[in-house]
Amino acid sequence: DSSVVRVWDLNTGKAVFRFTNAHTNKKGEAVKISTMCFDQTNRRLITGAHDGSVKVWNFSTGQCLRELTGFGGGEVTAVCQMHVTPYDY
Repeated sequence: DSSVVRVWDLNTGKAVFRFTNAHTNKKGEAVKISTMCFDQTNRRLITGAHDGSVKVWNFSTGQCLRELTGFGGGEVTAVCQMHVTPYDY
C-alpha cells in the first residue's frame, strides 16, 4: 500500500477515491509516496515519492497528466501548491 492514493469524504468518513501504483520504478515495483498536495483549483493532485519522482494527477479520474523529472534520485519530502497558467495538460 505504499503507492496508493486514497481520498475520504471528511463529512461522511467514507472512502470516495482510490488508485494504486501511483509511483513505480523501472521494474514496475511500487515506490512509496512521501508527499502530496492539491493545485490551486483543487482539481489536480501533485504527488512526490521516495525515488525523486513528482506526478500531476487528474483528481477526478486518477489519470496521470504529467511526470516531472530532473529532481535526482532522492526522496521528495514536500510539494507546495503550484500555480500554472495556462494549463497545458
